[in-house]
Amino acid sequence: MLQMGDEENMTDFSGKLSHLVTQIRNLGEKVEEEIKEEKAHLAKTEEKTESTLLMATIEEVLLQGTMKAQIGEGM
Repeated sequence: MLQMGDEENMTDFSGKLSHLVTQIRNLGEKVEEEIKEEKAHLAKTEEKTESTLLMATIEEVLLQGTMKAQIGEGM
């Protein structure tokens, strides 16, 4: 708990309080920026995951088509 000391005057105490408020505001901005960065990173990761899944599906379809073609040639 923040309290004014016996030896402090109002100017010193208000300066200390103002400094504390500034630190809290800066912390809030930093946290918000970190949250934005994390969301951007997650969005990129999700895009990569979706792209990877799409590529795997395309490869699987192409592989099945190749296998069918090979089976058709063998007949």
